[in-house]
Amino acid sequence: MLKNLNRNSGKFKFLFNFHFAKCINVLVPTANNFEEIELMSIVGILRRAQMKVDLVSITDNRTIRGLAGVEVRCDKLYDQISEKEYDLIVLAGGYRNANELSRHNPLITKLK
Repeated sequence: MLKNLNRNSGKFKFLFNFHFAKCINVLVPTANNFEEIELMSIVGILRRAQMKVDLVSITDNRTIRGLAGVEVRCDKLYDQISEKEYDLIVLAGGYRNANELSRHNPLITKLK
């Protein structure tokens, strides 16, 4: 996945293999009261790496609101992806968001 471009100089420069990244399906579940910087930085970095990211609301609404009041429209509701397979599940931080995610039994089952 990572290649050392300059082996002899002692400097470590790496190139991400974007062809590989395009094959990675990532689930980012979230709920209301998420930390905006934590959620959006995760999604932004993964999408810039050309991974297929599904930002998914575990609530019954695709529009969720963060702690600072920023509204985000998720790609899907959790019920729409329950059977889909993911290579990676990333959980954004924030105490309240973590509590909401920990109470969502279908997500907990998928994490196991």
